[in-house]
Amino acid sequence: MKKINFTCIIFTLNCLLNACGLSLKSSVDNLQTIKQDKTTIEDLSDGNYRFCSEPNPYPYEDKVDVHRYCFTFTKKDYRIIGKYSYRAPKDTPNICIDGTIKNNLITGVGYEEISPGSQPLTEEEFSNLEELPSSEQLEYWDDVEHYQGGLNLKIGNPSWYKLSTAIESEYESYWVTQSYEIVEFDLSNFEQIKVNNLPRFAKCTS
Repeated sequence: MKKINFTCIIFTLNCLLNACGLSLKSSVDNLQTIKQDKTTIEDLSDGNYRFCSEPNPYPYEDKVDVHRYCFTFTKKDYRIIGKYSYRAPKDTPNICIDGTIKNNLITGVGYEEISPGSQPLTEEEFSNLEELPSSEQLEYWDDVEHYQGGLNLKIGNPSWYKLSTAIESEYESYWVTQSYEIVEFDLSNFEQIKVNNLPRFAKCTS
């Protein structure tokens, strides 16, 4: 009788161990499924979005004083057009990106407006800008000290696109648009920010 009871105990323990093993494997599989099913930018439906490098501490407001990099864009199929900037209560660099999306990586071109000063550039000065040497090596556009959440956008092959003038009140502002023939923008570490009435981007240049 004792021998039979001991055999039953061994059998029961084996069943319990097997059950635990199956349960553990099932949990691992579920975690892998969650990780693999994580939504990418490519998976988004067509529309207007904002993704930022830091979460929004104001869930019901879109405050500009949350210091972080944000990309506000329009998605149409695999094409992405939008503006990438550092959101802060002051003038900060921004760049318009036009490219295609694969998972969370955008490849395409970029256009950045730069103010040369209070006076317009002469044709000679503009020609000198166009003759500046370019490099095929990609560099980070958002590698800026004190601007947290950067190192997401790589640029290369800079060139000068055009001169433009903007009238603000009684003053005129003079701008030069610098273009980048190659951009690689990784949004893997960005989070979607829910905002109403986002702008729609049709193109980067006028």
